[in-house]
Amino acid sequence: MNAPPSRPPESSRAAVSPAAPEQWEQERQLAELDALLGRLQAWADTAPPWEPFHRAKTLFKRLEPRLQEARLSLDAVLVVGVVGGSGTGKSTLVNALVREHVCPAGKQRPTTTQPQILCRAGIEVSLPGLDAGEVQLHQRDLPLLEHMVLIDCPGFDTQPLDGGMQAERQRDLVRTILSRCDVIVYVSSQEKYKLHQGIDELRRHAPGCHLVFVQSKASIDADIRDDWQETLQQCGFQVADIYRVDAQRVLETKEHGQPLDEEFERLTRLLQQQLAERARHRIKWMNILDLCDWMGACIQEELDQHQAAVAHLDDEIHRQHDALRQQMSAHVAQNLHVNRSLWRVKFLASIQRKWGGGPFASFMRVLGGSGALLRWAPLALARSVTQLATSAGVLTAATLRDKWHALQAPPTFVHRTQLGVTAVDIMQARSILAGYAHDAGLGGMIEHRLGAEAEQGADNALADIALELQRRVDDILEVSTEQRVAKRAGPVCHGLFEGLFILLPVLVAYDLGRNFFYDHFVLRKQELFGLDYLVQAALWIFTWGWLLRGLLLWRLSWGFGRDLTRLADTVCTTHLFAALSADMRKAIEAVQHHLVAFSSIRGELDRLKTQYGAVELREVGKLSYEGSRSPS
Repeated sequence: MNAPPSRPPESSRAAVSPAAPEQWEQERQLAELDALLGRLQAWADTAPPWEPFHRAKTLFKRLEPRLQEARLSLDAVLVVGVVGGSGTGKSTLVNALVREHVCPAGKQRPTTTQPQILCRAGIEVSLPGLDAGEVQLHQRDLPLLEHMVLIDCPGFDTQPLDGGMQAERQRDLVRTILSRCDVIVYVSSQEKYKLHQGIDELRRHAPGCHLVFVQSKASIDADIRDDWQETLQQCGFQVADIYRVDAQRVLETKEHGQPLDEEFERLTRLLQQQLAERARHRIKWMNILDLCDWMGACIQEELDQHQAAVAHLDDEIHRQHDALRQQMSAHVAQNLHVNRSLWRVKFLASIQRKWGGGPFASFMRVLGGSGALLRWAPLALARSVTQLATSAGVLTAATLRDKWHALQAPPTFVHRTQLGVTAVDIMQARSILAGYAHDAGLGGMIEHRLGAEAEQGADNALADIALELQRRVDDILEVSTEQRVAKRAGPVCHGLFEGLFILLPVLVAYDLGRNFFYDHFVLRKQELFGLDYLVQAALWIFTWGWLLRGLLLWRLSWGFGRDLTRLADTVCTTHLFAALSADMRKAIEAVQHHLVAFSSIRGELDRLKTQYGAVELREVGKLSYEGSRSPS
C-alpha cells in the first residue's frame, strides 16, 4: 500500500521547523532500521552453504520487499483491513464506520466479492499484485479517513458462484491486501468465531501487524467475548479487548438521528483517534520491529533445531580423535620403553657434553655404548700379541662401519609402522565423521574422498603424524634428559664417579710400580709382570668402568619409565589428527561464527524494540511467535 502522508495546510507549513525533535528522532530511527536491515542483508548474502542458513536466506528474501515497503511508508496513512468469515457483518461494520451505505451488504452470501477500498480524495492507492479492475475504490472526505485507508475484504470462506480458479484468485487478493495492512480488524459472530479457516488465515498474516477483534450482530447473538478470547489466547493471540457492536442498528440509529451505541463509539475513537491520528507512526514502526522479530525467531528456531547436530559432530570429532590418541599413546609408550638403548644414548651424550674431560668421561666417550663391551670382549681371549692385534683391527673396523651407518640413518623412537594406528583406522574414523556431517547438513561444505583417493589421503595423514610425533618426541626427550642429567649427574656426582673410576687404575699403577722398583729392581726377588698381567688389568679396568657406567645410567634412568609414559601422553595429542577433520572443523567454525553474528543482530533488534517499542498499545492485540508456530 503506497499512500503519501497527509500534509499540513500551506499556512501552517512555515510553523513546522525542519529541525523539530520529533523529526530528528524519526530520522535516527530510520537510520538504525536501515543499519539493521543492512546487517541482515549482509548476513544472508555471506551465509555459508549450510542448509538452515539457506532456508533462513530464503525467508529473508521473501520478507525483504514487505520490510522495505513498510519502511518507506512510515509517514503514510494507516492501512486498516476488515476481515472475517462471510456473513459476519464486515461490510455492514465498514458502512457504519463511515456512516453511509458504501459497501454492498446484505443477508445473501457472499455479498462482498471484491475488496472495497475507502479513502479520502487525493490519496493515491496502489496495491502491487492487484489489477485496478479487481478492487473497488470509494473516496470520501470524512474525518475517519483523514489518516486512514479502510479496506473491506471478502470473507475467508467466500466461495464465488463460478468457483474454481476464481476462488483461488479471491483468496490471493485477500492475502495480498492483508500483507500490506498495518491494523487488521477481525470480525466474527456467534456462528463463526471458532472457524479454523479464519483463525489460520489470521495467524498467517498477523506477524508484523496489530489486531482489533469485533463481535458483530450484538442484538441477535449471545455475548461470546469471554469464550472467544479464551479461544484466541489458546491459538497464541494476545487479546487486549473485544468490541461487541451491532453495525446494522448503528446505521438505523444514524438514519433516525438517535445517539450512537457507546461500544461502537469506543471502537470508532480507537480507530480514528488513538490509532490513525496519534499512534500511526508508532504502529508502523512497531509492526516493522515485530515482523523482524518474528522473522528472527523463525530463523532462530530453524538454527536451534540443527545446532544440536553440529554440536554432535563436534563432539564426535573429539571422540574419534581421542580414541586414536589413546591407541597411539599406548603404542608410543611401549616403543619408548622397548627402545631403551636409544634414550640411553641421549643420556650418555648429554653427560659427555656436561662433564667434558676426565678419565671416566673419556672412558665413556671411547666406549660409545653398552654394546661395545660384547664387541670388544674377544680381546680377553687373546693369548699372543698377534691375536690381540688382529682382533683389535677387526673390531675397530666393525665399530667404524656401525658409526657410519648411524650417521647415515639416525635412530628414531617412532616409525609410521609403530604408531598403533593404521590407514584403515584413519579411513574408518573419517567415514564415521562424514556421516555425522551429513546429518548436520554440512555435506556440501566438506571434502568427499572415495577409494584410492581416500586411502592415499589416509597414508599421507599417517606419514605427517609420524613426522610430527617424532619431532615432538625428540624435542621433549632432549629437554627431559638434559634436566635429568643436570639434576642427577651434577658436579658432585661427576667428581664421585671420576674418583671411583680412577681408583682401580691407580691400584694397578701402584702394583706395577712396586713390582718394578721394589720387588724386581731393589730386592731382585721377583720377575716383572708379563703381558698376561697387563691384559687382565686392562680387562678389569674396562669391566670396572663399564660397571660404573651402568651404575650411572641406572641412577639417571631410575623412575624414567614413568616419565616416558607421561611423555607418550604429552606428545600424542588430538592436534595430531587435525588434518583428519580439518574441512569439518572449518565448516563448524564457519557455522558457529555466523550463528554468533546472527545472535548479535537479534541483540540489536531487541535493543531497538526496548528503546523505541517499549510503550505497547494496550487497546490492540498481537500474535505471539509461539502462537504463530503452534497448530490451531
